[in-house]
Amino acid sequence: DLYEPRDAQFARLRRLIHWLDGWALAPERTPEILTIGRTVSDRLLRWGGLPSAPLHSPTTFRPDPPLPGEHFLSVGRLHPWKRVDLIIRAVRASRADLPLLIVGDGPHENELRELAGADPRIRFIGQVGEEQLRDLYARALATIFPPINEDLGMITFESFLSGKPVLTAVDSGEPAMIVEEGKTGWVCEPTPEAIARRLEWIAGHRAEVQAMADACRQAMKPITWDRVTGAILAAAVRRRDSLGRPHGPGR
Repeated sequence: DLYEPRDAQFARLRRLIHWLDGWALAPERTPEILTIGRTVSDRLLRWGGLPSAPLHSPTTFRPDPPLPGEHFLSVGRLHPWKRVDLIIRAVRASRADLPLLIVGDGPHENELRELAGADPRIRFIGQVGEEQLRDLYARALATIFPPINEDLGMITFESFLSGKPVLTAVDSGEPAMIVEEGKTGWVCEPTPEAIARRLEWIAGHRAEVQAMADACRQAMKPITWDRVTGAILAAAVRRRDSLGRPHGPGR
């Protein structure tokens, strides 16, 4: 219901899910809640009154070394929630001389192709394997990722690991919280005009954009499986201790 109208049956199901969540996540049953990011934590607090600790989970993506930027890159399912239409409108409104490569497929593809029209800068690549995806990231100047209210968005992490900054939108959820303006990317208003202006700036300042590679990779250093598993195990130990259960094997 964050994204599109729903019927009465959905409203009843929504109320049931909220009740079940409230029961299962009540402090006496779940004293600590870890989430995949601040967007989910904020949502739990706003709608359920449930405090939680955000903890980004890493990606298994293994990047290629970055190369000089040749294109803008969009990666993800072609669904209205991902707002690839916003990217296409921005490219068509801009004077940027770089192509936009769109990776992925989905139910919105026909509408997006129609929206792109005959603009020679916009190219649909379809689904690709990981080897080709690594190469597409490596050769990108920047990744454009402005979804609506995204819980996490591994696209941001894949792009950072590849040394490529991310252009996202103020209402994109977690990507907008992860991207550091002017250091690892840019956060724009979700309009074609605002994104078009930023695309033109990126295309006209390629050396500055490519110099952001180190900051992008450094931003991923704290996001590790060791940190995630350590936080989960620490929470489990606190719960065990609060229940007065003995330590050691056999428990």
